[in-house]
Amino acid sequence: SDCLEELWRCLRLERVPAAWRAVAFKSAKPLSSWLRSLRSRVDFLTGAWDQILQGSAVHVYRFDALWQPQALLLAVLQSEARRREVPLESLAFQHEVLAQLEEEEDVQQ
Repeated sequence: SDCLEELWRCLRLERVPAAWRAVAFKSAKPLSSWLRSLRSRVDFLTGAWDQILQGSAVHVYRFDALWQPQALLLAVLQSEARRREVPLESLAFQHEVLAQLEEEEDVQQ
């Protein structure tokens, strides 16, 4: 079939097949790097979901693991606005870029 031929051609050329690109995160990486990135994203999201199901908070979010990181940030603001009973527009993030943390344990609770 045409789909299988396209898949085989992309695999040989180390490219992400169009059908996969259509439903995945945007990336210009070759196939092997793209697959490693996908696996890393899935591992992070699976671990975060497991933490949530166990009733604990997720303290570290990898924005590069999210398809739409702005959706997470908006959800955080909405939740805080409801908790404080203030307009969403009155809240904003304030941040400071720090040195890269090597391990999740480096995060202070």
